[in-house]
Formats: sequence, structure tokens, C-alpha cells
Amino acid sequence: MPNFDELNRVLDAARAAGATTTAEALQNAITQWRAPVRVQVTGRAGVGKSTVVEALGLAAGSETGPIDSVDGEPVLDGDVVVYVVAGTIQPADESALAAGHALVVQNKVDTVDTLADAMPMIATLARAVANHRFTESELGALRSLAAATDPTLTLSAELFLAADVAVDTGMRRALLDRWQLAGIRIALRALAATPGLSAAELRERLVAAAGVRAVRAGVSERIETARDARERRLRDELERIAARP
Repeated sequence: MPNFDELNRVLDAARAAGATTTAEALQNAITQWRAPVRVQVTGRAGVGKSTVVEALGLAAGSETGPIDSVDGEPVLDGDVVVYVVAGTIQPADESALAAGHALVVQNKVDTVDTLADAMPMIATLARAVANHRFTESELGALRSLAAATDPTLTLSAELFLAADVAVDTGMRRALLDRWQLAGIRIALRALAATPGLSAAELRERLVAAAGVRAVRAGVSERIETARDARERRLRDELERIAARP
């Protein structure tokens, strides 16, 4: 990695020598190298871009306008572009993805078939597990629900709340508010298979199912790639400057 203090000394020397063009070229190269890596999260309206931004811990300004907006498509000029889809790829997605440099994230995979070339994620669940831990009362309620034999229990929030089960409606509503139907469905499946799971172990199952770790790793890898590319561009510029008479 170039030494910033040394770069400043070279820049000061160029200015002192009156080499204005060289100084400007070097200043531009340094500015581009030091600028924060820009991550953009984009996609059609309604695919869950805001929730993905929150789940990944990105800045609120990372989200673009919808690709299918009547006001025109956003400019995708970020160093890293995360393209969110939900369900099948639509024509609006195809045109935006044509450049081939976006990291495709399929949100809401608990409700749709997964796509082969997309990273699966349940952003609402990722947000829930980031903000909450299972209480012992919740764990007890979930164990009781896991023992129920009603196959329709988690088909919808309405059926979950209306079910004739041992856990009272207030607790079921609290579970829905905190863990979402997707989280409850995954938790019940895990507890049915392994009733002795602890609260921490159950939360870990939900973290894995949410897919957020893999997506974060994918974003981090692309951020590092972008930084490496900037460093190469800076070195190339330094070589061009050094070669000038």
C-alpha cells in the first residue's frame, strides 16, 4: 500500500517546483485512492432493499431508487453494487444486470424458489437475529409449539395466531413481532428435530438460515477487490507521473 506521508511529500515537491499539471494529476489520484468505497444496494420496488441495507449494516445512503421507477433508472456507479431480487428475474432486472458486475442477492428465499446464481437471504430474519436473543419464555413456547401436530401452523401469520395450541395468543403474537413467521418456522423445525437446543444454539440456527454472513462476506470480498483496484490505479498514475520529463 502506498505511504500517504510519502505521497504528500511528492505532492508538495511537485507544487514547490511549479509542476502544476503533475501536482493536479497526483492530487486526483490520491483523492480517488483515499475516497470511501461506495456500496450501492439496488433492485426493483418491493424487493426489500431497505431491509437488506439494515441487515448488512450499511449506511442508509447505500440504497438507490428502484430500478423500475417511472422517474428513470438510478445510476449504478458504486464500487460495489448489490442487486436485490425477490422471486424470478424480471425484464427490468435483466437490463440492469447486463453489465455483469453486481453481487446478486435473492431476498425472501423463505417464500420463493432459489435462483442458481444468487446469494440467498432472508433480510427480515437477519435483522431480527441481529437485534434480539431468545428469552427462556420464548424458548419454552417454541418447544411447546414444535410438539404440535398441526401442519398448517406456520403457513400464515393468521393461521399461526388462530391455531388451537397450548401457547396463548399473546405469546404467539409476541413471537411473530420479534422473529417473523420465517424465524418461527425455522425454529420449530429445528426444535422438532433437536428439542434440547439452547436459546443460543437456536439463534445460531436462525443466523445460518438468514444467510446474512455469506452475503456480508461476499460484499467484504468485493470491497477489498475495489480497494486493490484503486491501489493499482494509483501506482499506475505514479509511474506515469515519474516518467514525465
